[in-house]
Amino acid sequence: SSSSSSTRLRCRLEVAVTALDAEVHSLLTAVLMVSDGLFSTVCPVEVTVLNINDNNPAVAVLAAALTGEQSPHATVPESWPVSAALFNLSISDPDNTTSAAGLAVAVVSVISTTPAGVTVQNAGAFSVHVAQELRVPPPASATVQVLAAWPGLDAEIFTRHVLVVQVSDPDQRAAAITLEVNVTDANEFAPMFIPAAGPSLSVWETSNSSSTSPAGAPSPNQPQSLLQLHAVDADLTANLTFALEGGWVQASLDNSWAAADLAWIVALLRLVPATGELQLIGPLDAELVRTVVGQVAVTDGLFTTRANVTLHVLDRNDNPPRLTLVQPAQGALTNLSVVENRDVGTLVARLSASDADLESGNYSFSLVSVLSTNSTDGSLDPTQGLFEVALVAAIKPHLVDVRVAGLLDAEQYHQHVLTVRVTDGAFAADAVLVVRMEDENDNVPELSSSPPAGYTAHVLENAAENLLLTVQPTAVSARDRDITAHLSFRLLNQTVHLVGQLQPAPSLPVLAIDPDSGLVHVLPSLDAEAVLSVSAWVACSDGVNTVQSPLTVDVMNVNDNPPRFDAATLPATVAVPENHPALFIVRLAATDADREDGSPPPLEYSLLQVEAVDRQGLRTLVWPRASGLSANNGSMLFTLNSTSGEVHVGPVAGLDAEVARAYYLTFEVSDGLLMSAVAYALEVEVQDENDNPPVIDPAYYTTTVLEFNSSSSSS
Repeated sequence: SSSSSSTRLRCRLEVAVTALDAEVHSLLTAVLMVSDGLFSTVCPVEVTVLNINDNNPAVAVLAAALTGEQSPHATVPESWPVSAALFNLSISDPDNTTSAAGLAVAVVSVISTTPAGVTVQNAGAFSVHVAQELRVPPPASATVQVLAAWPGLDAEIFTRHVLVVQVSDPDQRAAAITLEVNVTDANEFAPMFIPAAGPSLSVWETSNSSSTSPAGAPSPNQPQSLLQLHAVDADLTANLTFALEGGWVQASLDNSWAAADLAWIVALLRLVPATGELQLIGPLDAELVRTVVGQVAVTDGLFTTRANVTLHVLDRNDNPPRLTLVQPAQGALTNLSVVENRDVGTLVARLSASDADLESGNYSFSLVSVLSTNSTDGSLDPTQGLFEVALVAAIKPHLVDVRVAGLLDAEQYHQHVLTVRVTDGAFAADAVLVVRMEDENDNVPELSSSPPAGYTAHVLENAAENLLLTVQPTAVSARDRDITAHLSFRLLNQTVHLVGQLQPAPSLPVLAIDPDSGLVHVLPSLDAEAVLSVSAWVACSDGVNTVQSPLTVDVMNVNDNPPRFDAATLPATVAVPENHPALFIVRLAATDADREDGSPPPLEYSLLQVEAVDRQGLRTLVWPRASGLSANNGSMLFTLNSTSGEVHVGPVAGLDAEVARAYYLTFEVSDGLLMSAVAYALEVEVQDENDNPPVIDPAYYTTTVLEFNSSSSSS
């Protein structure tokens, strides 16, 4: 163009690319040149490509747990920490407009499989955590951790989890990835016995003879299965092993406990490690061992649990019984003796049966035979009915007595050989007893009255000295069937029973007996207040044998002592408030030295007189008089219980201190025959009470008043 004018040129720039992609080219730059043929001018041009959300986000595995591989499959133990990542994922969005903060990632589905193969929806079992975030420059990307939710993985509940993790942008464009987590079992639980305390069972002791073994008794050469131990482990893959670790033994002799050597336990018991079967492989003797406690253990390789297995050893009859001599203590089976003419039931010997079995005691006894040696020709004669065997008592079935059952006469047989047999149901044993007869003076004296009745007599107290007694039920006499017997009498163990003493006391001779006639005398004069009775034993002897019978002489009371008031316990004065009818005052007490049947005689109290003392001190007799008698032997002011001795105020109105300030009561006591020598006097002081209103005396007053006079007089 010329300088005076210009020419405006227009041009259009067109993009030759068919489609623009901000993710590929976000800025286009061009240079425009214009020329007029001589001159040219250039102009740069920039074209910015605006981004739109036209791409889905992306998610991929960066690393799986343990292996670190970019695999959607991970295998971890159930003890995997909840803070440790199962997968590291990469999330991104190619669009430049979306940052990592704008992406949402979540676990949208979890399907878990149980050990039994059952699948269940298990929402909330896993979570995601954004571990690393890149916001500038686009495109956005971040690292996401997939974690197990609290309380973590548990192979006992689920062994496999399939989860879907989804990432989405603000426009709900999304991408998902499926992950698989396999959970392996970890040894985290200790095994447990069932029952936890350990079993207890009874087992027969091992038998040496099948003919005497109870049903179920084991043979010593054949293992016996005792029981199957059971244990459980909550872990899925637990491999349990059983073992014996030791034990304790209770002795049968004294029930004491002691730790058992492991070698002894292992020699006795076998525990199959794989199955837990407990076997008896060694001998058990109930006579030595009462209880065996074996300590068993079960382990899963890491944890060990222990329990006790208790075996109660049952006794069986595998030992024969034996008989031993108990009485006489110093005797021997082949050297026993018994005096001829002993009563039926006389003990010859007491035998005890025993055996080594614990449960012994079911014994039966029998007398197999008796061979008696004839005193005339020395021959052995089988005899019957001379001896018997009998249990001592039902509560002692192991003791048996050999007793006399018939008349034993040394002049006929001077020795007997007895065979006694004991059986326990399976075994039998015999004992041979040799009994020698002892000859004696065949007849003994016989008193006219034998124990326990004996003789009795009565003597009045204060009787004359050397008094001959009349003895009941018959006079002291005796007889002896021996023709040449000479009988003599004597008194033994004289004892005086004193009044007020529980135990009798030995004394000097009080009684005397004529050695030939048996007449009994009382030597001193006796006092029934001191002596209740005298006892002794009447002994009669024929020179070899002596028999005795008790003699009791009762001292009969004579009423020769008057009763006496107990001045030490009775008060001289008693204070009583007025206006209290039937009020207790005192209980009279008296003693009497006489006794009736060992006790003092009953006493009767009586009120002799009552004197009243007025306010001026004047003493007046108010009883006895006709108007003052009462039905209870006292005055109307007082009552007396003649038996108990209780004294009360009269039952009607009580005492009045305005009438009398005191009373003097005189009492006496009687034992039915004699009256007390000294009466008992009691002063009863009547205590005044404020029970009367004041009185103006005189009740009427007059006076004369002069006018204008300030003084007055009264009369």
